Formats: sequence, C-alpha cells, structure tokens
Amino acid sequence: MLRYLRTLKKHICSRAHPEDCILEGYLADECLTFCSRYMNDIDTKFNRKGRNDDVNTHDSSSKSKIAPLRPLEHPLGQGVPKVLSFEELNQIHLYVLHNCDELVEFVG
Repeated sequence: MLRYLRTLKKHICSRAHPEDCILEGYLADECLTFCSRYMNDIDTKFNRKGRNDDVNTHDSSSKSKIAPLRPLEHPLGQGVPKVLSFEELNQIHLYVLHNCDELVEFVG
C-alpha cells in the first residue's frame, strides 16, 4: 500500500491541486497500460524478457534428449560440488532407470 501511495505521489506536479494531478497521472498510466497490452510489435513491460532471463535458445549443449537430465530451471551463480554417498548414487541411478522412457530397454 505504501509503495502504491509513493507512486501516486510522484504524479503531483501542482501543490495547489494534488488530487487532480494524481487523478490525471493515474488515468494516463492506466491508458498506457491498456494500450500496451495490445501492441505486440512494440517492446512493453508485458512482453519483454525478464532482467535475469539469460537463456540462450540456440545453445544445444544444455538440451539433453533424456528427460530426467534436462535442466528444469536456470542456474544462478557458481555451482557447488557435492559428494554423494554410495547409497545416494544407487538411488539416483535406480530413479533414472525407472523413470526415463528412453532407458526402458536397459532395465532388467
């Protein structure tokens, strides 16, 4: 609520009539928002990529053909190595074998 009030206060340009300035700024913002939703060929806040969207769609190295090995999300920062126990490795191996359609012929 306080952030929105700060946004509305930014529209005030005349101290004599603050309500009129807020109303005029609010209406202008609503009109621009309404129009920008229907303009697909112009870059607006509704159709542009996010600031942290660093995915390269042409990068084929991260696209695995095996479903469980495809990344679900985008990594942020440096990876941290983790040492797995033999039991954890065995569980991961069985999970991949039993849940991947591409590996059905190898399950025995």
